[in-house]
Amino acid sequence: MPFTIVPPPCRGYKRWCTKSWSSCPRLPTTFFARGGGGLTLAIGRGVLSAKAATKVHCVQPEGNDTIASALRWGQDKAIPVDYSTTRISGLQVANVIDGTEVVQICRQLGGTGYVVTDGQVFNWHQELARREGIFGEPAGAVALTGVVQALKRGEIDPSDVVVCPVTGSGFKDMNTVERNFVLPDISAIDITVGIDRIEQYVS
Repeated sequence: MPFTIVPPPCRGYKRWCTKSWSSCPRLPTTFFARGGGGLTLAIGRGVLSAKAATKVHCVQPEGNDTIASALRWGQDKAIPVDYSTTRISGLQVANVIDGTEVVQICRQLGGTGYVVTDGQVFNWHQELARREGIFGEPAGAVALTGVVQALKRGEIDPSDVVVCPVTGSGFKDMNTVERNFVLPDISAIDITVGIDRIEQYVS
């Protein structure tokens, strides 16, 4: 959701950071996936308002790299792409929209950009579901993929406190789930058998 176009609902995101920090042992480093940039910009503004010493990083798929490379390599403005080639639904936003402000605010907060491949995202999308039972949409695994890249580069430490939101349910993009996951065959059971099984737990 672009902050520039619809600021009122985006302002609500600003409070998310302080709420999420309340359960952390110390201030975290935060990673956010970026489509139009609204969420990352709102969180960045929330961090500034709270005067908190926490870094905000931006993660994008390489097929829609409007912000991440500009942020990492010291450019002042986001760079639009001719067209988005990423298969990560929800992050296919070729225009800059909030991008330049995201570059500026992340840099002010000590953050940088991470560019990840679709294959890496789909891998961690599956791992989240299989290892942690977190069934998010593919876009929800983009921030985590950035965390993995940061660890491999030595830019964060395994002991660091990190927050990366998993945005959106996996049911939003079942085509990707059916294509990438090895799902078991599903067959219906008789309704009376189903009721009997439920009653074992509620009686």
